[in-house]
Amino acid sequence: MAGTLTTTYSETRKIKKVVTNWTSDASGDATTNYLRMSGEILRVGFAPSTDSAPSSNYDVVINDVEGFDVLNGCGANLSASVKAQYFPAMVDHLVGYSIPVAFDGILSVAVSNAGNATKGKIILHIKE
Repeated sequence: MAGTLTTTYSETRKIKKVVTNWTSDASGDATTNYLRMSGEILRVGFAPSTDSAPSSNYDVVINDVEGFDVLNGCGANLSASVKAQYFPAMVDHLVGYSIPVAFDGILSVAVSNAGNATKGKIILHIKE
């Protein structure tokens, strides 16, 4: 079994907020697919539960349809007790600065190494 994830979507102007509450299974994993979306990831937040905290250094990967991590590694080795937020970006070698990660399609979410029946939250802010 692959744990559970519950996702809610809300939109304000041009920003979409996607909140996923997850509970890991006995192997410490949870997986799901988001709805088909497109845009740029502006910010991602990770919030471990205070009552069923995940194991230290748990991981979150969100892959696009080609299998690329749209978080660009920001979901690796997360804290079991401290909230974290990141601004995933890719370096554009042609222009020499970072740009937000763009995607189009169904995204797959995978939480791993979280411990048995632990909980947390993933919060994405996406510019459409």
